[in-house]
Amino acid sequence: MKAKELEKKFDEGEDISKYLDTAKARRPEQERLEKASYFDLNIQKGETVIRHRSIKTCSMHLQGTPEQVFPLLCPVREYEWIDGWQCEMGYSDSGFAELGCVFMTHFPGDGPEDTWVVSRYDPPLVIEFVRINALRTIHFSISLTRNTDSTTSLSWTQTFTGLCAEGDALGKNLSYETYRERVLLREKQINYFLSTGRMLLTT
Repeated sequence: MKAKELEKKFDEGEDISKYLDTAKARRPEQERLEKASYFDLNIQKGETVIRHRSIKTCSMHLQGTPEQVFPLLCPVREYEWIDGWQCEMGYSDSGFAELGCVFMTHFPGDGPEDTWVVSRYDPPLVIEFVRINALRTIHFSISLTRNTDSTTSLSWTQTFTGLCAEGDALGKNLSYETYRERVLLREKQINYFLSTGRMLLTT
């Protein structure tokens, strides 16, 4: 039955449900849900690639209070105590680390240029960074605990996620021992600076 004939019967008060095939009726919301289900089905079939992820944690014992240590975890202040440190500031209202601070680094051994964002900033106890380039993303979570002897216990957790096959390989090749060596070097550098006010030269 044509639409005009159906409309005329409806206007005349006739029940037109017997002329309709409700099995073929479609609502926009129903179509959206069907598309979502199809998308989910594709994910279950493995069309979405799950990249490599690894999580490593290491601790430091620092010879200073959180109030002394926390300000040093800043891309600008790191020029004072990390030998060879270089960065380019992208954005900061204060000129130092703060929530939403953006800076860039380029160390050839780490791949393409990295963009860093301070994603959490709770002085003097927690700071977090997201570091990303074309190969991988790294989330750093650094928490400081005050000790009764005016020292600080610091926990440094790194979550590495590959963004491509090359990035996956980098993550798989980064052993815990290599990561631990890097963290312990930072511990040595910070403690030297806290005790002397000078940079420990390592290069």
